Amino acid sequence: MRLIETIEIELDRKRFMVFDHEALRLAERELNKFRGLAPAAWMSIDEYVGTAQLRRAIAGFFPADFLQAMLWAALVKEDPLITVQTAGALITDRGYIDAKIVECLDKCWPKKDDSDAGDELDDGKKKPAGQPTGLPIGASPESSSH
Repeated sequence: MRLIETIEIELDRKRFMVFDHEALRLAERELNKFRGLAPAAWMSIDEYVGTAQLRRAIAGFFPADFLQAMLWAALVKEDPLITVQTAGALITDRGYIDAKIVECLDKCWPKKDDSDAGDELDDGKKKPAGQPTGLPIGASPESSSH
C-alpha cells in the first residue's frame, strides 16, 4: 500500500495538506460546480490538473478558482469545517500557495512510473500490455509452454 505524504503549509497557522483520493474527488466536484457545468459535462480532476498545469506554464500561476478549490480540498482532511471561502481568504501570497499545491501534487499525485510498478516478469522483462500473465496477447497458459 502506498502511503500519501502530507505537506506542511504556513497560512493563518501551520497546516497540513494532502491530496488523497477524497481530496481530489472534492476538488473535482467543487471546480465543476463553480464553473457551472452540468453533471453530464463534468471534467475529471485529471483534466483539470492537466489544463491548469498548461495555464500555469503560460501565465506563471494556476487559475484562481483552481488554486482555491485545490487548497480547500487539500486542507479538508485536517480541518473538516473549512469552507471554500475560508480557503480563498487564506490565499494572501498566490506564488507561495501555487508552489505548495505543486509540491503536494508532486508528492501525492500518481505518477506513470508508480502505476508501472509490478509490471515485470520474474526474469525482469516487462509484461506485454493487456496481458497480466505476461503471455503474448491471445495465448493462454494451457496453450503455451511458457
